[in-house]
Amino acid sequence: MLAVEVKRSKWFRGHGGDRSKLLIPETGEMCCLGFACLVAGLTKADISDRQTPSQCHFSPDNCVPVGLSTLVDYESDTGICSDLMRENDVTLNPEDEAGREAHLTFLGKLAGIDFTFVD
Repeated sequence: MLAVEVKRSKWFRGHGGDRSKLLIPETGEMCCLGFACLVAGLTKADISDRQTPSQCHFSPDNCVPVGLSTLVDYESDTGICSDLMRENDVTLNPEDEAGREAHLTFLGKLAGIDFTFVD
């Protein structure tokens, strides 16, 4: 299981999928999967301005890291990856954030990711 610590102060969530990125270079904010990509071994340059893990240009010569293998099938995102992105990006009232974190924790475990939310 990939242990991923998500720092709330740098976590970009709840703004809709069209605005979400693995890493927003201007602010340094990341969606939950951006944090996971870094832990799995990708660099900030690999994930900068990319909306989904599959946009990181994996190929047989540039293999998907083991920790992300449930999220990406080289050229496309898996169903569980799409579920995680949808939950990260859905607009909620601030009082619903605990529910978002609980649901992402549950979905993450299905994907082999152990999310912990801090600060």
